[in-house]
Amino acid sequence: MIKEFIALPDQRIRQKSTEVLSFDKSLSDLVDNLVETAEAQENPPALGLAACQIGVFRQVFVAKIQSKFRTFANARIIKKSKQEIPLLEGCFSTPGIYGHVTRASKITVEAQDKSGKKFKRSYKELP
Repeated sequence: MIKEFIALPDQRIRQKSTEVLSFDKSLSDLVDNLVETAEAQENPPALGLAACQIGVFRQVFVAKIQSKFRTFANARIIKKSKQEIPLLEGCFSTPGIYGHVTRASKITVEAQDKSGKKFKRSYKELP
């Protein structure tokens, strides 16, 4: 189901999210909602969406990798390159505001998928 975004000045967007402990149907439904909501965004298209952006304060997000949204629960960046790249970015929770953000050109992430399986992967730049 496509969900509405929580956007500033709504202060709930600053609320701390909690760790995902149960990899059950409610998490699967949340991930489906995140993907459907992200896929519905056309101008600009979504590259990722976090649960807190739709009012669910759990540590889970989806990111578009090789044209498919992937699930990341309890994600942690465990390594990042010293080389950085500037990117023009926006956020659906701050509509109409764009800015240049400097990010590591390569990161290694540890996370869990929506079934709870742990994984570690490296990613470089944006697709």
